[in-house]
Amino acid sequence: MMRLVGCMLFAALLTATAMGITVPPMSASEFADTEVSTNLPISVCFAVMSRLAFTLSLDASPSNSVEIAVGIDGDGDGSLSPFEAAYAFGYDCGRWFVRDAARDAETFETEDRDGRVGREFLLRKRQLREEWNLLRVTRRGTGAVGEMVLAEGRKPGYCVEVR
Repeated sequence: MMRLVGCMLFAALLTATAMGITVPPMSASEFADTEVSTNLPISVCFAVMSRLAFTLSLDASPSNSVEIAVGIDGDGDGSLSPFEAAYAFGYDCGRWFVRDAARDAETFETEDRDGRVGREFLLRKRQLREEWNLLRVTRRGTGAVGEMVLAEGRKPGYCVEVR
């Protein structure tokens, strides 16, 4: 019984070390191109995380787009430019995409559903950098987007019970 309690306590401590950020709703764009962005400071610390998960959901339409980018704000202006982003993920007009700046690679996957769609993007420790300090979320589109973005640091663990 004590081992089980010890395992449960250990699992709770691992869970408590995870950090999460839910991006607040973004206001409507003031411009005709419908683009609106928000930048949020982040901290990547391998002592408390070995993975960074991004969960994105939105109302799909032919014009809607939501992009999540992560990287280093090299010029210190508080805004992550496309050239400062190490990874970008998201949904753009009917397809999911992943951009990896280090490999200069971009992959796409078509989304066949209409209405509410969602997906999780996961970066593992070998893909993360402790220097990353900024997360940018960009929304575009003329329809109601209804985006929901969650960034969550995770440190998976396990419990072995011996009887």
